[in-house]
Amino acid sequence: EGNRFIFNARPWELAKQERDGNESATSELDAVLGALAESCRTLGHELSPFLPAAALRITDAVDRLDTTIARRLFPKPPRKR
Repeated sequence: EGNRFIFNARPWELAKQERDGNESATSELDAVLGALAESCRTLGHELSPFLPAAALRITDAVDRLDTTIARRLFPKPPRKR
């Protein structure tokens, strides 16, 4: 289901639309990325009985996510005129 969600949501296209100034794409991209982060968290919990060390690394990584950092690390490039 995760692959289908990514394919249907096309976050790479939303990112391009955001760079082109589409403000609605920004909120949609945030929602998609948030859903993907939550999917990773769920995956970590579901894997814990089978791969406890890997599951712990996944959940630890997702728990450390700070979405405000992502916006600062990847600022919008200047618009070409």
